Amino acid sequence: MILLSKVARGILKFLFSAIGGAIGFTVMKFVSVFIIESLGPFSLGTIYAFYAIATLLFAIIFYLLYGSLERFVIKVVNSIDNDIKKLGAFDFMVGVVGLVVGLLISALIGVLVSKIEIPLVTTIVTIFVYVIVVATSMSIFIRRKEEFRRIFDSLRNKPQSTNEPDTRVKRVIKNRDISGSLKVVDTSVIIDGRILDVMGTGFIEGELIIPSFVLSELQYIADSEDAERRNRGRRGLDILNELQVKYPKNIEVMEYEKSEKIPVDLMLLQMANELGGVVLTNDYNLNKVAKVKGIKVLNINDLANSVKPVVLPGENMTVKITGIGTEEGQGVAYLNDGTMIVVEKASKLVGEVVEVSVQSVLQTSAGRLIFAKVKNDR
Repeated sequence: MILLSKVARGILKFLFSAIGGAIGFTVMKFVSVFIIESLGPFSLGTIYAFYAIATLLFAIIFYLLYGSLERFVIKVVNSIDNDIKKLGAFDFMVGVVGLVVGLLISALIGVLVSKIEIPLVTTIVTIFVYVIVVATSMSIFIRRKEEFRRIFDSLRNKPQSTNEPDTRVKRVIKNRDISGSLKVVDTSVIIDGRILDVMGTGFIEGELIIPSFVLSELQYIADSEDAERRNRGRRGLDILNELQVKYPKNIEVMEYEKSEKIPVDLMLLQMANELGGVVLTNDYNLNKVAKVKGIKVLNINDLANSVKPVVLPGENMTVKITGIGTEEGQGVAYLNDGTMIVVEKASKLVGEVVEVSVQSVLQTSAGRLIFAKVKNDR
């Protein structure tokens, strides 16, 4: 927030009034020619009086306008300052380049404008040109920042053979000192949070690689306007921080250039392929795509389902009907581990504890679904 002291405000007000007086004097210089031609010659004292009145009048007008102009300028400058604080370093650099280009173009146009022989018109047109050209130039550069970023990256990074792993990948493979395969972690696993407990059991060994674009996706979700998505993103960042604190040797956040043309899921598979590692995910679709591409996948849901108690057809269990199923007459119950049980002819038994007999079990990567019917059908 920009604040002016009384002394600074007084000095600026005086200077602004002086500028007004100078403008009034200049205006009178041109107007006096028309006055003399229209009304006849005047004495030198009268002409000086005209100049003095015009100068004083404009000085007073500018003095009275200073307060409003000061508030407007401070508001604009503060707004620009806040916008600059929100910009990244690259965005700010692009804006500065746009400013410089705009000033250079304005200076060239200014040379042509200076040919106008009327000083007041020249000044007004020059100011107008500078404002319009500079604003337009900065706007164009900022809107095209992603194109400039790609050009900058292509000049900075030498092209690499698609058959060779990224140099950062080679470094990880060369320097790793932990036994077990490298595991490239998907965003879904971090947000899910169960990876923290699984790591604690020791069932997952080796190094977990967190790609930089996965971290960026987590930050994007954590900044979402939707409250639910924002909470999930923040939970994911908390889980990742806790993993780094508890298992510093097992966790590495790897910088990896994200291509705008390749989806995040495919980037994840590409990275795992270069590392010669596996993908750690809860995403059902990513799981399927990875298997098609011949990349090994570890699915936390598969692990959770595999350690659930085995339920066989014909087995009896006691459950509480908590809701109505999608089909007519169906009731829904749940085991302690969250497994859903669809019970036939139990829609009228909501809230009751009943004994059911298992008819069949459907197992998928998304979870397990048990179909049952009430043992003593009423």
